[in-house]
Amino acid sequence: MSELLHDRENHEDGDSFLKENKKKFSQDCITAMKLMYQGIRLNGDTCKELYGFHDRRLRDCRQGRPDIVKSAWKRDAAGKRLYVEFWIDVPMPPSKAESIKWATELLEKMKNEGKQQELF
Repeated sequence: MSELLHDRENHEDGDSFLKENKKKFSQDCITAMKLMYQGIRLNGDTCKELYGFHDRRLRDCRQGRPDIVKSAWKRDAAGKRLYVEFWIDVPMPPSKAESIKWATELLEKMKNEGKQQELF
């Protein structure tokens, strides 16, 4: 996941700081991805206060994996932008009721088509 981290900074001083701390920043990106894969939505405050890394790592994750990491503004009731939230849509396993409904529909379809119903 080290490809998540951005490669360069705009100025020489920032670029050297990035190179000096690349290992730590890469680990922070991995931590952010793990948290988001657990279904935790992150923003700048939660990164710093709860997990101890800079919110820049969230932007690195989004930039590195835009197909997986989602982001959107969190707004108040009046529509004013409060902060940007980052997350990964983690597929949830079907509930027991959904599984029973799916199996029942499949068995009914097989019955209508005249196919053998083998459950085990």
